[in-house]
Amino acid sequence: MRGQKSIHPKPAIVNISTINKYYNDGETVSPQTLKAKKLVMTQTVADTLHNSGMKYAQSHQNDPLGAAVAIAVIRTMRDENLLENCRIRGAQLMQGLCEIKSRYPVITAVRGRGLLVAVQCHDDSSAAAIYARMLENHILIGYKPNSNILRFFPALNVHEEEIVAVLQALDKCLISISQNIPSIEGIA
Repeated sequence: MRGQKSIHPKPAIVNISTINKYYNDGETVSPQTLKAKKLVMTQTVADTLHNSGMKYAQSHQNDPLGAAVAIAVIRTMRDENLLENCRIRGAQLMQGLCEIKSRYPVITAVRGRGLLVAVQCHDDSSAAAIYARMLENHILIGYKPNSNILRFFPALNVHEEEIVAVLQALDKCLISISQNIPSIEGIA
């Protein structure tokens, strides 16, 4: 569960949290052992599992490769100070997107936490045009067809220059798109 060291300013309400089986002595989880294992859940979730008839859940237990990978990931996150990088680069991304929003009425909102940031566009056709233009510039952002939301989710080890490059590309994209989009009623 997220605690005081989380990169999020507000703690999350967690319905269920598990410790990966690699940290759970490789034992399987069943309704009979749920309370004895390293699994925390709300009473509602526990009742739902019990009433569903779930009897058994397991994948690859006692897997030394998985354990080695988990340890390497934890060490990398610690050694490369990735949580702090997420905080700093996330603030940079959010600030840059908000600044861009102030210049282009096609962007109606910017929201997110850390390095998970979304831009809400006036409509889905604007979002589709921005997505396509960014892709032409070899920048992949998240977009679901028929949606007005664009998602930015860079790697945890993203560098300052990379955030700057994405923001500059988005700005150029919006200049180009704004010239091709007729005035959007009620925005300007």
